[in-house]
Amino acid sequence: MTVYNDVPESLPNQIVGRVKDEYFYAGDDTQRFPVGCMYRLGKKSFAYARAGATLVPNIGCKAYGRQTVAYATVAASSIVGATELTIDIAASDGAAGDGILAKDELYDGEVVIFPHSDNAMCRRILGNTAVATGGGECTLTLEHGLGIATVVDVTHAECIGSMFKDVRSTNGTVDSIVGVPVNPATVGQFTFIQTWGPVWISPQAAVSVGNNNREVVFRHDGSIDEHDYSDAVVAKAQHAGFVIYNAIGGGQGAPFIFLQIAR
Repeated sequence: MTVYNDVPESLPNQIVGRVKDEYFYAGDDTQRFPVGCMYRLGKKSFAYARAGATLVPNIGCKAYGRQTVAYATVAASSIVGATELTIDIAASDGAAGDGILAKDELYDGEVVIFPHSDNAMCRRILGNTAVATGGGECTLTLEHGLGIATVVDVTHAECIGSMFKDVRSTNGTVDSIVGVPVNPATVGQFTFIQTWGPVWISPQAAVSVGNNNREVVFRHDGSIDEHDYSDAVVAKAQHAGFVIYNAIGGGQGAPFIFLQIAR
């Protein structure tokens, strides 16, 4: 099987072939692939991510931070089919809320565009121009062309960066889990996190105990628990997947779960 060290330009969000073991089994100080690209391996899917803090492999890790660009006006009109969109970055936008955006900081993120005609559209972001300080105009490069023309100062847009550019094992209660680290990693390292398929995640005692108890959700600490509508901690929690097998005799077992975040 062919082994690729880099992702072909024609497939910026998918790794083709088998990843070298040394790139897969440890946190890596060197970036080998674009952050956010996906790697399929049998029934399992993985995302290439950057650790923003120490990652613990037996619990889910979270997309750290907040929405990068709030409700922004479009700074220039664009025609149908355009693959660039210029927006006004406010002084309160950006990861630090200071109106600053680094070049390509929004790579692999998403923009939602509101033409105000019930035809909102989303596009993946392939790049952006830098905004040096206090806000200003920023041009986004989009993966596909616009389906509707935009109008300067009338159309609006909102943006997020890649959910894999800064992943952390944290106890935050308003952060979403985007995967389970394959291996330990330290801040600034690049690593794969599993997003789909069979895996073990640290379980709470009630997981899969009792009849028809299959669904599991993430707790705030990244462990998994049963989805109990009467428990305020997990009643509205993020779906994680389902238990594959119970132990002989019907007890909890490991348990292995089938993770269901992203394919």
